[in-house]
Amino acid sequence: MEHRRLFPNDEDERKNYFDTFGTRVKKGKTKTKNWKIKKEVVEKTNGRQNAKEETSDIHHHHHYYYYYSRRRRRRTMFLNVLLLLLVLLGGTGKASSSSSSCSYQSGCNRPKQRFASSTLGNHDDDDVSITFRQTPNFPATMRDSVEKGVELAQSFLGKVSDVDVFMYEAQNASAQNPSAYEEINGLWCEATRDEVHGYCNDGAGNQEKAMNGENNVFASGKMTCAPCGEPAKKSTPIVITPGLDSSGEYYEHDTDWLIQGAIHEYSHAFQTLFGAHTPAWLMEGGAVQLEAVFSNHASRGTYRKTYEDHFKHTIFPAAIDLYGDTSVATWLTTYGSDRECENDIPPGGVNANPDVFYNVGAAAVAFAIYKANINHAADGGRTFADFWTNTEKHKGFWHSIVVDDYEFNIDTDWPSQVPEGTGWKGALANFTGHDSVAAFYADFEAWIKPGGVLKTPEEMSDILENSSDVDALSVEPFNNANSFMPRSCEASGGPPSSFFGVSSSATHSRFSLVVVVVSSCLVATLAL
Repeated sequence: MEHRRLFPNDEDERKNYFDTFGTRVKKGKTKTKNWKIKKEVVEKTNGRQNAKEETSDIHHHHHYYYYYSRRRRRRTMFLNVLLLLLVLLGGTGKASSSSSSCSYQSGCNRPKQRFASSTLGNHDDDDVSITFRQTPNFPATMRDSVEKGVELAQSFLGKVSDVDVFMYEAQNASAQNPSAYEEINGLWCEATRDEVHGYCNDGAGNQEKAMNGENNVFASGKMTCAPCGEPAKKSTPIVITPGLDSSGEYYEHDTDWLIQGAIHEYSHAFQTLFGAHTPAWLMEGGAVQLEAVFSNHASRGTYRKTYEDHFKHTIFPAAIDLYGDTSVATWLTTYGSDRECENDIPPGGVNANPDVFYNVGAAAVAFAIYKANINHAADGGRTFADFWTNTEKHKGFWHSIVVDDYEFNIDTDWPSQVPEGTGWKGALANFTGHDSVAAFYADFEAWIKPGGVLKTPEEMSDILENSSDVDALSVEPFNNANSFMPRSCEASGGPPSSFFGVSSSATHSRFSLVVVVVSSCLVATLAL
């Protein structure tokens, strides 16, 4: 999935302010009581208790009692104030991924949110529909292909709400008509308008590629501010533009290719229901794997091929080519998670070959399903359908992701920096049966190139599910929407931050302030 930078970040970080509390204690009057006190030894020095002095005066004992009673009240007061400050400063939940103002940096592949306000319905849910928009001369046969691809993915994965498909006609050099894009560009702007900052994509880039006859297929996103104060994905606008050949005509295979492209982009709408901190290889590789699932559907016509053949002749050869580049020994481990874009450079550095996300990613998804089936054989095994749609925790992958069990700075962190055992890493390790994602990576690298020798496509195909089983499972419609765990932050129990919405980047400052307050209160109390 290719995220486009929609606007610059022109907001300062919100400062956190804390109220200063002062307390005045009014001295009360003491009441005279009849005390019966035996002669005792009291310590006094400089008017305070510390040097030995005998007394049996009832008045002195009365003031002695009052003095220490007042000290107890003051200590109680300080402890109450201290407890209040600890509650306010420390909070009871995990730190927010950004701030309570929904402020974040935009970046074309920078993960922005953990939550989504979109919903998932069953395949036959009439309350959820997809909007299809097109330019005046977009071919009807190609629209049919786009709708068929969406229908296939939607039936299997479930109906994701707020998905809009924008179909741009391509123009050759001899038939340029910019006005054909005016209406759809305006609609595209509103579909991508960020509700946090108000900016939108004006569609100029889409129009330019269409008028140049270029393929242009991607899923974008519309952001909103959720009630808990975090940014959330509200909708998924998708662009579909089929390219032209050298003669200025649509490619003969475009009708088939558009089915595949629609499946791929719709899968991204589904994936982002589970947050945007998922690594690129699972996002893109998962979408490519789902393309293969439907590669043998009747709608593919003369381009039909079995699930196994699609991997054997398309995905595995591309993965082998990449691993044949010995400049990098562990492509998936080194470059698979984080995808650079413009000035956003991931921790592992820049990778110029997208095959690590797409075809190596698809091979890794197939390998994950293979290992899950082996490691959970005593529990019935696992299939690709479990990977995508099983809503029972730890039996599937996507539906097992917990998006609010870790701290994550959406302005600086990358998917690879999600802690082991949490988020997507916890879901993947539980699904495959590995101790960690690092262990899964090591297992995959050893499988694809054992002893430094690359496997052949035929050898790699041993991990694949039987094509007929895949065909049978792919047409089973999704009916488990009632089991879908909502990823909206309001459904997750409200703000995952402290009382003041202090950001995770402020954790150390907050802790230091707590230490100072605690120390000051203790010193003041002991000095009384």
